Amino acid sequence: MLAEIAGEHAGIGPSAIAVYFEKRMTRVQLRYGLARPLDGTLRDRLAALYCVYGFLRLEPEGAGLVVEYDATRLSERDVEAHLRGAGIPIQLSA
Repeated sequence: MLAEIAGEHAGIGPSAIAVYFEKRMTRVQLRYGLARPLDGTLRDRLAALYCVYGFLRLEPEGAGLVVEYDATRLSERDVEAHLRGAGIPIQLSA
């Protein structure tokens, strides 16, 4: 795909191509409550989730967690499955 974009836009540099991709991203931000505070092990597991393509921000905030992700790569269900799989004690709003 990158070759196609470069061909379509001959003469532009890599930073312009990065901007091209950025415009096609749908950022979504979710806030979750936490059943308990994150200890060092859980913080490490949370940090490891940055390896999952689509996570943009995973930040403990007060008694909760702010998650920002690319909705063209992940769904809300995917996000919650990854968090639970890592052992992050998220609480969903009823």
